[in-house]
Amino acid sequence: MTDLRGLTCAQKKLRKIQPVLDHLNEKFGKLYIPKQNIAIDESLLKWHGRLSFAQKIATKAAKVGVKSYELCESDGLFVELWRRKNAKTTDGKDRQDENEQPDSDLTDEPVATSASSMPPPPTNATAQIVQSLAKPLLGLGYTLILVNFYNSPLLARYLKSQKTDCFGTLRVNREFVPEAIKSLAKTEMRVGELVQTFSRDVSIVVWRNTNIVAMISTFHEGEVGGKEKYGRYKYKPQAVLGYNISMGGVDRKDQLLSAHPIERSKNMA
Repeated sequence: MTDLRGLTCAQKKLRKIQPVLDHLNEKFGKLYIPKQNIAIDESLLKWHGRLSFAQKIATKAAKVGVKSYELCESDGLFVELWRRKNAKTTDGKDRQDENEQPDSDLTDEPVATSASSMPPPPTNATAQIVQSLAKPLLGLGYTLILVNFYNSPLLARYLKSQKTDCFGTLRVNREFVPEAIKSLAKTEMRVGELVQTFSRDVSIVVWRNTNIVAMISTFHEGEVGGKEKYGRYKYKPQAVLGYNISMGGVDRKDQLLSAHPIERSKNMA
């Protein structure tokens, strides 16, 4: 019989499949070399059986299932399962539930650092997810593409100090976002207009499309590109163009999996 003493509640729940996940992640890391652009996102595996850490997310196609955090591109995938509220991260620290504190990195305390010193790693829950998944890639020149749930100026600067660029959408109420960006209203900008701000190696751009889109990047320098659609050439920031292309790996994976459901079906009586 397996000795469960010393295991956390989350570790007990995943004890049967955790060795399989660890083995697959280890083999994928050894046998596959990812391309430069790596996306970090979340996915929901459909599941309607009894499961204490199943989640209901109305915005996902599956609605109810097992949530996982994924570091992926169109050909590779690393997975970390969401377990429960206050689950332990790989470094033993508590992780908060995103549904409980979606803006938990607003609690980060400002840390005074000189220009030559390395910024400390963020300790908030969302940043720990990124650090846990991207740990094997830090210092190797990769570029991470993040959605606004993870992104913050503090995390972007830390990743840059680890020789890892990042860019993606941004929630403007994050800490260290300039007040001039936070106070921008949709009515104050014309369609196609953009506002940019720079601080050393981090740039934030706000672009007016149908709605206001905020992006943060340590990879782009404020360049503006464009894309032709329906015979019209539409100008967009390069950060937006790169984000739309790079996040396609996660969407493509979800599309392929939708044709091969693996959820448990009821047995015939």
